[in-house]
Amino acid sequence: MDLSFIIVSNYSGLDTLKHEYGFKKTFKNLEEVKQELHLFVKNYNNIRIYESLKYLTPKETYDAEKKAA
Repeated sequence: MDLSFIIVSNYSGLDTLKHEYGFKKTFKNLEEVKQELHLFVKNYNNIRIYESLKYLTPKETYDAEKKAA
């Protein structure tokens, strides 16, 4: 699993992870943790939009900044 693309701004991603997964789910094994973490990162970076990013996803913001450079 490649986690090198995690985009976390102001630790909000860690807070989201903690509240959405950490307190609500018990994992059976490490593989299940890895699968859930992978889905979370994919969703956080590619699907969720953020007001602070002008209603774009972190990936869209990253790609736009990279293109502008």
